[in-house]
Amino acid sequence: MKQPRPSSVAMCRRRRDLSETGRQLFAAPCSKRATTNDADRLRNYLARYDLT
Repeated sequence: MKQPRPSSVAMCRRRRDLSETGRQLFAAPCSKRATTNDADRLRNYLARYDLT
């Protein structure tokens, strides 16, 4: 099983909620998307590694 990037996990621990963490992790791609739901993207990313 693949492991999540350590920096992603560390950022989750430092932030107070999924939305704040998602905005930080997905900041660059957000400028190219019409809609953003960073908390949902982060939730799905963490679920891939059973880290919900």
